[in-house]
Amino acid sequence: MKDKANDIVMKFRHFLLSSWEAFSPFVENLLDDEKEERINNWLQANWEILVEANLCGVNEFLEVYGYGADCNGASSRICFTDKLPTHKIVCNSINQTYVRDVITSEMKNITGMTFDGFMSWNGEFYEMSAPFDFILLTNESSNVLISINDVNFSIEKI
Repeated sequence: MKDKANDIVMKFRHFLLSSWEAFSPFVENLLDDEKEERINNWLQANWEILVEANLCGVNEFLEVYGYGADCNGASSRICFTDKLPTHKIVCNSINQTYVRDVITSEMKNITGMTFDGFMSWNGEFYEMSAPFDFILLTNESSNVLISINDVNFSIEKI
């Protein structure tokens, strides 16, 4: 399942890369809040269809992608809006326990941090845009941005 999770999540990144340019014109003229909401809904819908459906069994659900969807009231899900997550995607360092956080340039232990989503880094801040070559990880106290080349993905039961 570990290799399958890595394969599926990386295929999701490939999907984002191949569809971002086609999707972007649908949101480019929207106000910032509406644009962000539409992007989050699109990301969450595709996360559920492409990743969750391929990794989870019956009555198993992943944590939302990024901020999740905003179209279903209190739920951040698109489908099965009454369901809570049973699993999460985590990143595991390929070569070492610590990986470089590009935001601070410090080496960070990413054990226990949750995968939030794919991002890009412009040298000053991260953003949700192609080429999606960085990963945002979160926990209760911090955000860490790491290169996709430093980790593999796996799925864990919550």
